[in-house]
Amino acid sequence: MAHSTQPPEAAERTPDPQEPRLEGDERRAQPSWAAPEAPDPKQPATADATVPGEPTLQRAYILLAAALAAAIGADRLVFASFESRYALSAYALFWIAWTVLQTGIFWSAGARRPLSWLAASSTILLGAWLILADTGRAYAGNPEYMALSVLAIPALAMMHIQISTHDFDPRQPGRAAVRWISGWVVQPFTALPRLGTPLSALWNSSSPDRKKSALRTVLLSMLFGIPVIALLIALLASADVVIDYAVNTIIGGIDLMPLVTHTAIIIALTACCYSLLWNLNARNIDRSTQTQDADRDHAPRTRPFDPTVCIIILAAVLGLYLAFSAVQFTFLFAQQGLPDGFSYAEYARQGFWQLLAVAALNFLGFGLVLNYAPRKPMLNVMLAGLVVATGVVLSSSALRLKLYIDAYGLTWLRLSSMLFIMLLAVALILCVARIRFEATPLIAVCCALFVVWFLILGYIDPGRLIEEYNLAHGFFSVTPD
Repeated sequence: MAHSTQPPEAAERTPDPQEPRLEGDERRAQPSWAAPEAPDPKQPATADATVPGEPTLQRAYILLAAALAAAIGADRLVFASFESRYALSAYALFWIAWTVLQTGIFWSAGARRPLSWLAASSTILLGAWLILADTGRAYAGNPEYMALSVLAIPALAMMHIQISTHDFDPRQPGRAAVRWISGWVVQPFTALPRLGTPLSALWNSSSPDRKKSALRTVLLSMLFGIPVIALLIALLASADVVIDYAVNTIIGGIDLMPLVTHTAIIIALTACCYSLLWNLNARNIDRSTQTQDADRDHAPRTRPFDPTVCIIILAAVLGLYLAFSAVQFTFLFAQQGLPDGFSYAEYARQGFWQLLAVAALNFLGFGLVLNYAPRKPMLNVMLAGLVVATGVVLSSSALRLKLYIDAYGLTWLRLSSMLFIMLLAVALILCVARIRFEATPLIAVCCALFVVWFLILGYIDPGRLIEEYNLAHGFFSVTPD
């Protein structure tokens, strides 16, 4: 058995930066453990040798494959099916497939987040609803909800992949909103140069097996060469009648322009999808920055509002609402008569939307004072009074809407407005909880409730409910909103 001559402390020895550098024969005489061998800059990086913020080469291949699959799916299910009978079903099917694909890609981060699951399941459920409505199997009488769903599905899908990344914080909804907007207008373009990393690695990688290497060369040549040749043939044929005649004689009456168009769409969408996925996947924050961000996020919140000024303003606002409540209890709730020339239906219609705007301003003021004013007991009492006043405003709005429905019948807008008032009532309860429990992510929870409310609105089949209500109450011709 051969014994090693390496000293026992060699494995633990590290080079001293103060030691003189050796050259020539002295360097060759050094044992292998004396200094690590410097990497050759001419050698290609391995899959694990990536710079900070860059995905590994294997991960880059996964992102590229996902981007290509998404691009082909969008071309076939959205662009190619745009004028077909079941275009909306194909559109919904694409977003369902996209959501499932992104759930798998970002599983390690998104699986631990309930809001990620809510966004993914809501996207799939809305897609299923749209398919059922488009094929006429159910919910066919809800064109308004169908139009809203066409917009809501991609919005939820984008929110799903944004909150499935590693730096999502439900207590910072502003950052999530900015990332959502960035996902549409910034992230699909800022990492386009990164597409060269997997493509160059795929192009330049070699295999010791000559047969596999030759097959790979042929496949890559066909993959990149055929679209280029097809594009040039189509352009030349459209520019010259003789070439067009020759092309039609050789390959028949095949129109190459649709092939070229869809190929261009797939290439462009692949690049944009890869840029989006790269931005979501990149770990571009080092540990020191993460520590600084964590310290910043857990630091005491800056509260620049003067508490005394806030108390004075809230007291004036509550005084105004006290007078408003007196009017509502006299004329609307108790129905003790109205000004001359007003019916209850006209009185109800006159102020409904204005009162919803007032409630929105109350929610905004509540959030600003709660987040930017120092916590004082008197200020908490004022905020609780603002919540109660907002409840009176919502009750007045609901009663006005009910009177209007009793007079003119039920429509989709009136039904959704009434259900939305119920949602705002639940939000008021959460506002009270937020005063007591400061750690409650109020905006994130309210957004989640809004998504659930929107799903319920579609699956209760509002078209059927509206028709049954109007028939039961004798409204055969309903006045539009």
